[in-house]
Amino acid sequence: MRLALTARRVTSASIGARLARVSQIRDLPSSKRVPLVGVIDMENKEGTVYTTTSVAEEIEQRELLGIANVVFTGAASMDEIDDSLSQNLEAVLLRRCSFASKELARLPHLKCVIRMGAGYDNVDLAACREKGVIVSNCPDAWVEEVADSSLSLLLALVRQTFALSRFVADGGGWTRQAELPRRGIRRLRGMRLGLVGLGRIGTAVAVRAKAFGMSVGFYDPHLQPGIEKGLGGLSRAASFEELLSQSDAVSFHCPLTPETRHMLNEDTLRACGGDGIFVVNAARGSVVDETALLHALTSGRVRGAALDVLSTEPLVPQALIDAQRSGANLVITPHAAFYSDEAFEEMRHIAAREVRRILQGQPPHYQVNR
Repeated sequence: MRLALTARRVTSASIGARLARVSQIRDLPSSKRVPLVGVIDMENKEGTVYTTTSVAEEIEQRELLGIANVVFTGAASMDEIDDSLSQNLEAVLLRRCSFASKELARLPHLKCVIRMGAGYDNVDLAACREKGVIVSNCPDAWVEEVADSSLSLLLALVRQTFALSRFVADGGGWTRQAELPRRGIRRLRGMRLGLVGLGRIGTAVAVRAKAFGMSVGFYDPHLQPGIEKGLGGLSRAASFEELLSQSDAVSFHCPLTPETRHMLNEDTLRACGGDGIFVVNAARGSVVDETALLHALTSGRVRGAALDVLSTEPLVPQALIDAQRSGANLVITPHAAFYSDEAFEEMRHIAAREVRRILQGQPPHYQVNR
């Protein structure tokens, strides 16, 4: 993860003579433009170019063999790509970097932007829609990983795994077990989990939570009324506040939108039950007002919080670090809930196949800006 970046311009010259051979490709009709696909922020790939006839060394090129040339730009942002390269790109695959409206003027041949992940708040959907550029995501790749991570984070809070590990490291060990009854450690079975968002990931979390004997409720205003009747015992809350009032723990699995920004805040936290609530956020950092969360941790309204995402990431606010060091039941992980080797490879296949469909004039499977 980059904490600081050294700006650099990635030019067609900088990625070598192979890109100059694009106009000489013989495996497509000479009258047809050979599409150029740019992978923007994939680590350790700087300067790598694969043509339509290249040996398929990379996942993207295996999927696009005979269809497009693929260039791994080595850029960490769109600003680092020189105009001489951007003028030829027809598809862009990106992970973390932003794609703002200003980029469209530099990409006259662009047909699609593929966000290699589930969230897409780093892409200007409206501007792309206005220019006829398709924006797609990869919503299927990380489902199991985020669901597994969300439950493991909840387990760590309820069972106070990390707090007890610090307890041992600080010299508590087995000599102070008499303190355990004062820590409020809970049994998972019988607890009620509230899910914010019941899409692919939320549903996967519900299945796992029920296996632990938890009852599960959800809040998702975008689902059709009555859908909960076919969901195997899940109950639906009419509002976010109602979900909080009925839950022992809440887990966020929603996109970041104007409606969800800071939806957990000082006002909504007042709806939590008197015994306090556990909070897990593996969605987007700004869904949670972190200042309000810290206050609620201090007051006991929140019994524990696990944050895989932060509004300021990759920077961690000092107040959160101080709270961890002071012994709060607080777990912070570096936006890693999505990751496994298997999921990362699967995501690359999904993204490249979406590009292939679009370049071949087929309907995209995962367009998010219709």
